[in-house]
Amino acid sequence: MAALFAAGSAVWATPKYEIREYISVAGAPVERAYAAYNGELNFGGGVYPNFKSFYRKNGVVTDLTVKYNLGYLAGSSISSSGMACMFRDNYELADFKGGYIQGDTLHTIPSKEPVSWIIPKGINDSGIVVGYTHPNSTYDHTNSFIYNTVTGDRLDFRIATFTKAYGINNSGDIAASFSFEGGQDGNGGADTAILHTKTNTFTILGPGSPRAINENGQIASYSHSGFWWYQEGHAPIYQDWPKYDNPVILGLGNNGLVVGANYDPTIGGRGLVADPVDGVAFLDDLVTNLPSGKYLTLPIIDRVNGDLYATIGGVGGATKQVVRLQAVPEPMSLVAVGLGLAGIVRRRVRR
Repeated sequence: MAALFAAGSAVWATPKYEIREYISVAGAPVERAYAAYNGELNFGGGVYPNFKSFYRKNGVVTDLTVKYNLGYLAGSSISSSGMACMFRDNYELADFKGGYIQGDTLHTIPSKEPVSWIIPKGINDSGIVVGYTHPNSTYDHTNSFIYNTVTGDRLDFRIATFTKAYGINNSGDIAASFSFEGGQDGNGGADTAILHTKTNTFTILGPGSPRAINENGQIASYSHSGFWWYQEGHAPIYQDWPKYDNPVILGLGNNGLVVGANYDPTIGGRGLVADPVDGVAFLDDLVTNLPSGKYLTLPIIDRVNGDLYATIGGVGGATKQVVRLQAVPEPMSLVAVGLGLAGIVRRRVRR
């Protein structure tokens, strides 16, 4: 196994990036990218009463907060079937509603608990949305759900007191976490599981808190001071993060590249990328045309074309903006090699 990783590392290399586009809307706050898919993008920012959420497709930008008369909306995942999102009718309301946008219509996901937050985290090309709910008055449990936007069927499941589904791929496999005390998966203290939706069975993979799954069935997870890559039937891969200060995973490419953020007391969620061979690096250090004095935070990844979107800003309250980054050169070797194990990175076949 080690020899295979060593062989793969010659062609796997965390790529350099260039800023290819600055994204803004005249007269409106643009502070963060929320979700991306094949060039489509949900982004926005601001504070009440001036929060804005925009959707860009084929060069056309739509103000979703105006279109649906909302106080807040943030997409969590986009696929060919639509966008999963959480929203508030009024920015100041405590409750989050969960929904999805298909075509021109915003649909609400029904709740089985009358006082729940509904937090969608993923949607696949078949229109299956996954996420989790919890009571907003207390935080004594969470349930995960699978919602079929075509049939309206909803399956709720709880492996343990705190169960959260974070992503689904087109094979229907789901990355989920569970813990019994305190909902500790927020700090990577939960176990990791994958749900096979066809048979509704679970396979426990190991430590960590998963945040994403890709089309090859790889799950990205973090655990205290490092990151894990899991793929069923293969030994997990671990990379230590010595600069640990509460990192989070914000996305996983089909080539196994993790994007996320590491807490920085000065600038907040400083962007990072991680791969199973080279380890972890700050995104700032990989961008060849980053302007002096600027930093990058809260990156997400377009899992179709591999573009990254991140917030660019400066210390001291400088205006924030969203940028689109592309790898240079195009890292086709990453796509071919995947986790560095020739032959194991492949689209999973549903049994």
